[in-house]
Amino acid sequence: MELKVVLTNRFKKSLSLYSKEFPNIIKDLKNEFLNKDFNQVFENNYFISNTNTARIIKLRIKNSSAKKGKSGGFRMIYYINNKTKELVFMEIYSKIGKNKINNLNSDEYPKMFKEYIHEKDTCEKIVISSIII
Repeated sequence: MELKVVLTNRFKKSLSLYSKEFPNIIKDLKNEFLNKDFNQVFENNYFISNTNTARIIKLRIKNSSAKKGKSGGFRMIYYINNKTKELVFMEIYSKIGKNKINNLNSDEYPKMFKEYIHEKDTCEKIVISSIII
């Protein structure tokens, strides 16, 4: 099963930052989405914003580099649209480590979405099964 994903510049910058401290972050991210179809990703219940066709979702991801489980792991914010079949990774951050973020302010979510809309045509597109571990 393959998921087509758009990576925002904000997401790529955060991923690069955390990959230096947590070398398994890409593997952890891939494991979270591998073998899931689009509908399974859409049906995630941890949504921040929700309409019938689109959601902004906050997902907890295990950090295998730190051996802390999901509570001390990563938080990822993604946008998913069931009508257009868009899946956009907008942000990832860690709850532990030297660059930890405890929580994002609620005003960050619309800001991330606006950034995505602004850079939409230039964002990198990948397929989850093709991420190299």
